[in-house]
Amino acid sequence: MAQAGFEERINNYKTMHSLGVKFLAGTDAGVPEVGFEDLAYSVQLLHEEIGLSIEEAIETATSNAAKAIGKEEELGTVEVGKLADLIIVKGDLSSDVNCLKQVKYVIKDGERVVEKGRDAYENQLH
Repeated sequence: MAQAGFEERINNYKTMHSLGVKFLAGTDAGVPEVGFEDLAYSVQLLHEEIGLSIEEAIETATSNAAKAIGKEEELGTVEVGKLADLIIVKGDLSSDVNCLKQVKYVIKDGERVVEKGRDAYENQLH
């Protein structure tokens, strides 16, 4: 029964996507069947199950999210003058959405705060 409900939601999302509805992914409101903390999996499902391109799926957590909260002039894309935290992943994200689960570095305010999946300060201690 739960699988039927999931499939119905996926079909509804596919219809919405075909009609041009913009999706959002974030850590405070999950995609069905995905925990709140797993943003990478949410993006993966939007690509693999609903049919968004990898670029569109990433935009659900970046530029679409910034537009939704009225902050697109400050956030959401990597441009001169905008605020940005960056992730560096292992692999080619343009062809494999699963690379989002292989974070090598997180850069915040110009500094690495995560290296090889661990807090950068914690790495200095080891």
